[in-house]
Amino acid sequence: MELIKGKYRIVREIARSNDIVYEAIDTALNRRIALKELNLAPGLVGNARRDRIERFHREARAAGRLSHPNVVSIFDFGEENGRHYIAMEYLDGQNLRDALQVRGAVPLHEALDILCQVLDALSYAHANSVIHRDVKPDNIHILPGGHVKITDFGIARLTEEIALTGDGQIFGTPSYMSPEQIVGKGIDCRSDLFSAAVVLYEMLTGRKPFIGDNVVSITYAIMNAAPPPLVGVPPSIERVILSALAKEPAHRPVSAAAMRTDLRAAERMPAAPPPGVNASGQFAAPAFPPAVPAAAPPPAYGPAIDPAAFGAPPGYGAQGLPPTGYPATGYPPSGYAPAGAPPPGYAPQNAPQPQQAGGTFMGGRPPGPWAWNGAPAGARRPRGPRRRFALPTLSPSSKALIAALAIAIVAAGCIVGGVVAFMNAYDNYRKSADTRHVSDLIAQGYAAYVAGSYAQAVGLFEQAKAAGPNADQLQKINHNLGAAYTSIGIAAEKALDPAAARRAYEAASAADPASPGPGYLRRLDERLAGAGEAVGGAISAPGPARSERAGQPGGSTYLAPARNGAPGPAGSPGPTGAPVGSGAQAETQAGETERAAAPTTQASPAPSPTAVQDSESERMRLAAQYMREGDDAARSGDRDRAREAYGKVIEAAAGTDLAAEARTRLGGLAGSQ
Repeated sequence: MELIKGKYRIVREIARSNDIVYEAIDTALNRRIALKELNLAPGLVGNARRDRIERFHREARAAGRLSHPNVVSIFDFGEENGRHYIAMEYLDGQNLRDALQVRGAVPLHEALDILCQVLDALSYAHANSVIHRDVKPDNIHILPGGHVKITDFGIARLTEEIALTGDGQIFGTPSYMSPEQIVGKGIDCRSDLFSAAVVLYEMLTGRKPFIGDNVVSITYAIMNAAPPPLVGVPPSIERVILSALAKEPAHRPVSAAAMRTDLRAAERMPAAPPPGVNASGQFAAPAFPPAVPAAAPPPAYGPAIDPAAFGAPPGYGAQGLPPTGYPATGYPPSGYAPAGAPPPGYAPQNAPQPQQAGGTFMGGRPPGPWAWNGAPAGARRPRGPRRRFALPTLSPSSKALIAALAIAIVAAGCIVGGVVAFMNAYDNYRKSADTRHVSDLIAQGYAAYVAGSYAQAVGLFEQAKAAGPNADQLQKINHNLGAAYTSIGIAAEKALDPAAARRAYEAASAADPASPGPGYLRRLDERLAGAGEAVGGAISAPGPARSERAGQPGGSTYLAPARNGAPGPAGSPGPTGAPVGSGAQAETQAGETERAAAPTTQASPAPSPTAVQDSESERMRLAAQYMREGDDAARSGDRDRAREAYGKVIEAAAGTDLAAEARTRLGGLAGSQ
């Protein structure tokens, strides 16, 4: 096991960023610790390297001087063989960032409890001349049981020491930096309070108060924009948060302890006073509406009528009012008809007709601001009690049955969902495994092809094809099979085995019609036909001996391609530079071909050496042009056109170095797909 300073045994790596954190064992005290090692980039030299080491040591000094329940404890720091380390307390649980990603917004009481512990730690740190400068959820660790500890004093500032940060330098996390920290001004404890308010805002709402697409837009929002309202948060808590988020440090709480006191006081303050209690908490009787004065009788309208003229009984006044005991409205009850009353339908002259008030006829009552029982106009009629319908009461056994059915339905749904999810996961895993297996076979086949083992490459590509590849893999396999079979055919031609070459070219054409195989097959047929004509002419025409004719242009049998791509004479160098055949071997080959070919009656004239050279020069010129076209297409990403051009090079300059280079580039295209 690796030991540092002779007593810290590293167990495993926990995290890696600017520094590396290990889980380790202090063998001297037999306790588990966290060992933080400075991660220095190899290219970091000079002043930058010295500043990085000094910041690491300053972190150890800043956290080491703090002994508080809410601050991570530092046991030791030092250097050994160029490895700078800090031995600190090992923390179980998780940081606040991980908790927010899993849970989202945190309930009010829990969020206040977490931040108040953070403020306790900051208050202690500020009292000991330490400003954290990087308060954020990643540096707030929550232990099992809810205890909170602040970690990572990597950019903390000791107010009693000379600042390492130069003018214009910025250290911190943009979303949680105070305005003065962004512009590089001098900072004090109120910068940490701004960051703590951002953390509390994020805990309560599930989002940061200042957001943007990049660092520039985030810092602009911090400097100029107001945070969105905290929906669902009590106004008293919101006021404390917005106060700590003030752009000017002078408008924020004066200390972490003061901010903690304000939050606890706001937590105890009710959101709104209950009915009958004023803002000071004292009981106040509700204000009732003023009493409605007794309604005066409506004024008389129309001409005065003498009741006696209609035989009214004594007691009627001059206005025709009923005697005492009638309703206070001054009108007789409905259906009242005293003796001698005028007949129905009678209306005195000039008497007003019933009028409409508010869209409703008043039934002959006098107009004016009077309605039901002398109440002011617009007053609502009193309503009777609402009818309530009682819900059927369920017995305890019925409730238990319904609950059991609901639980069974939920459990069945969970089981079905789990089975479906498992099946989908297994199917995806199987497909992924098949895809990886096919990819491995393709890679092995390509390696064999590059090494020149074309038969082995064909076998691997055929295995990949039989393993169930996807569409993209199948296209790549067919292309590689065409290239491998074509290479086998070329090797067979060099070995003077036209039958094997034909089979290989036909297999290449079947696997990938776009491969050079069809062109090579056509060229092979032309060579064989030309060889037959040449043999017939050699038999019928007088001339040198058979062994001499084998060395003349047009007089040879089927020969392997020469380096310039044309059928060369026996003894001409092949692709490897070794002669294809000479002497008795060439004579034997010519004899075998003569026996296989049908004789002709006339000899074909042999082409002149000058014509052959001109033809070869033209083909090499075309091959060079095709090579340039293939390179241009490959650079532009048009692989199909590049493959076609390289195939033309191989066909036009078969057996030459140019054709070999074209095959190499063609193989490179296949491997990069």
